[in-house]
Amino acid sequence: MTTLLKLFVILLLVSVVGCSGTKPKRDKSADVMYKEAMDYFERKDYEDAIAAFQGLNAKYPVSEYTIQAKLRIADSYYKDENYPEAIAAYREFEKLHPTNENVPYAIFQAGMSYFNQMLTIDRDQTPTMSAVEEFARLLSRFPNSQYTDAAKKNLGAARNNLAENEFYVGSFYFKKSNYKAALERLDAVRSKYPEFAAMDKVLFYAAKAYIEIDEKDKGRALLEKLSNDYPLSSYTNKAKKILGDN
Repeated sequence: MTTLLKLFVILLLVSVVGCSGTKPKRDKSADVMYKEAMDYFERKDYEDAIAAFQGLNAKYPVSEYTIQAKLRIADSYYKDENYPEAIAAYREFEKLHPTNENVPYAIFQAGMSYFNQMLTIDRDQTPTMSAVEEFARLLSRFPNSQYTDAAKKNLGAARNNLAENEFYVGSFYFKKSNYKAALERLDAVRSKYPEFAAMDKVLFYAAKAYIEIDEKDKGRALLEKLSNDYPLSSYTNKAKKILGDN
């Protein structure tokens, strides 16, 4: 046997032995993949957590961990303050699993995603309105869920923000002597947000606006309501003075 042939045989034998000693790589089980994804989540490595949960769902689409993984994807976006993606993920969860016990949680979290994007009263209130819609929907569909109290509290805060925004715009028009435009906003507060904590100031400015456009009877009626309903308000003495002068 020539040297070259001997070398070939040796290499072939080494190759065969090496291959026979290599064990086939086993796929990770669904529970192992879920645990790994949760490890990322708990370490606040949300980007890797999302990728891991998505990988689990792709490999085991009907696993017992699949539904929970979908919810954790939404939670990861939420924790990472990526609220638009969180909202989309929570809504997808609700759509795909409408009877799941976690649907109230998904709706609440969608509401919180909007709530956390609320802006000051002088800016766009679209996220605030969406938060109101989600919390109201939760309370309507699941009035006795464990999220009821928090939803009511946040709904009240969001509605207060909307009322303050209406008043802010109304007072702006009032200062510009555009009393009819001011009244549209002030009357909107009275009709849409009757629980508004600062209703006394709304009544005062609405009354003054009516008087300015020569609808004094309406103005007097609002001033009297202010005096009767809010006797301790700082606006009440001003209202009484106006009533005395008219």
